[in-house]
Amino acid sequence: MKKQIMYGILGIVLVMFIVVGCSTSQDTLVRERESVKIGYTPLVYGQPSFIAQEKGFFEEQGLEVEMIKFESATQVVNSMLAGDLDIVAISPCISAFAAEEKTSEGLFRILYYNKDSLEHPISFLLVKKGSEIKTLQDIKGKKVGTFPGNILSRISTKLLLKGLMDVERDITFVDVGPQIQAQAIETGMVDVMFSLEPFATISLEQDIADVLYTAPQLSIMDDIPGGCGFASAKFVNERPKTAEKARIALDKAVDYIRTNELDAKKVFPKYTPLSEGLAAKVRQPEYVKSTEISV
Repeated sequence: MKKQIMYGILGIVLVMFIVVGCSTSQDTLVRERESVKIGYTPLVYGQPSFIAQEKGFFEEQGLEVEMIKFESATQVVNSMLAGDLDIVAISPCISAFAAEEKTSEGLFRILYYNKDSLEHPISFLLVKKGSEIKTLQDIKGKKVGTFPGNILSRISTKLLLKGLMDVERDITFVDVGPQIQAQAIETGMVDVMFSLEPFATISLEQDIADVLYTAPQLSIMDDIPGGCGFASAKFVNERPKTAEKARIALDKAVDYIRTNELDAKKVFPKYTPLSEGLAAKVRQPEYVKSTEISV
């Protein structure tokens, strides 16, 4: 009987040690989890960061990530420059380069970027359904809609048409916000619309437009980088281990996107204005990881 009581007491003590040990391990894990702030704009090109968050890749690395939404690239970049963010999920590469150009010190460390290519096109010249414009030569004397403030859209269109006409004389550029591109095409506000994903798919799915030309941005260079995700140089220098963990998680997200395209698009409705139906139809952007970038 005494042995049974002793065994019972030992069993209770053992269970208590296990419970306390598990509790301590969980508490330690919570305490050791490092916080990272990521700013994003509601664009599909922030997909690697969205995937890393939703699929738990950040959590696997012991990171507690706060996703902070901004309405413009200028706002999110300025917030990083002010020291309020560790990582920007998506900004036009040209915006990051422009900020870098103003200082002798590096400000950012690119983690990934999306590229335009014939295999995964993200830029298009669209015309109204049934338009008489069938070739690039037919654009002469027409109005071409481009994104307000987007330098690449105008430069690539000019280079594409350079040998066909006097672009400065024969083309009128009109700034058209992304949310009204379909309307601008339908009403004749523009004859041709330079459109990026997902807005090209929106116009096409509404049966308003046809594709005149695919990937006009390649007139600048092949596999041209469009939007990029980058870390603050200060974050990388002051918290190198944490930054490396974030990079590992984002690389895993890019690998996941490459092998699970349909499922990867399911993050779009949460982080962008796209509905589930449109999210599934948007052309999947192609991403280049930091370890794959060619200087």
